[in-house]
Amino acid sequence: MNLDRELTVARESAELGATLIADIYARDFSVDWKGVDDPVTTADREANAAIVALLRERFPLDSVCAEESGADDNRAAIAKGGRVWFVDPVDGTKEFIAKNGEFCVMVGLAIDGEPVLGCVVAPAWQRAIWGSVERGAFESREGGPARPLRVREPEGSVRMVSSRSRPDPRVQRVAEAVGGHARPCGSVGLKVALVAACEADLYVLPSGGAKLWDACAPHAIALSAGATVSDARGERIRYADADLVLDHGIVVATPSLHARAIDALRSCP
Repeated sequence: MNLDRELTVARESAELGATLIADIYARDFSVDWKGVDDPVTTADREANAAIVALLRERFPLDSVCAEESGADDNRAAIAKGGRVWFVDPVDGTKEFIAKNGEFCVMVGLAIDGEPVLGCVVAPAWQRAIWGSVERGAFESREGGPARPLRVREPEGSVRMVSSRSRPDPRVQRVAEAVGGHARPCGSVGLKVALVAACEADLYVLPSGGAKLWDACAPHAIALSAGATVSDARGERIRYADADLVLDHGIVVATPSLHARAIDALRSCP
């Protein structure tokens, strides 16, 4: 299955979103609330609309599940099955509001529930990371040439990344078990991208809170870079759940380290 065109469009749409949100990030903007501890900004809405419109223009037969498109539309997209695009127009909205740079735009494609490709663009970091399971993973910094990415097993202390907004004591227990230390970071996409780029060895989110659009693109990139990805029980994550929630979190790591992290999570009370 050749998905080169799809990967090109994923990159194009993520870059479009990144350009839009970078412009808003540079000036004042208002913050609304979708629910308790769930902010949304003009950047989320404008990037969501632009990315979804581009994807529907290029692939009119595909479904699109995007964070700001509404629960009913997203459940209908999942229910249709087949090819479903997952869009997070601003992954790390709290970090966007705080203006600490730890946010990104994510566009991923799942086919029959399996993540096959994705792109993550972090405008404040001036980095783009993309990949497909058939072509591998790549990164560009500051608009420079692409370089291939491939994970490596850690040789010393394990470098972990963990949630800044969802701290969990089980992360520290995993760190102790694998001989590592955890660095908090915003955005699921950035944490997974750091593993793919060999700047971290392990990302652990032990429980729910994240949604399918938070994970599809970086999940595909991590697989493309040779990482192992599962939920915190060690089970496969499928992008076909109408509830839209990653109830059991996500664990991304080099293969042998992933197994150790899952064993540590299973021993947690």
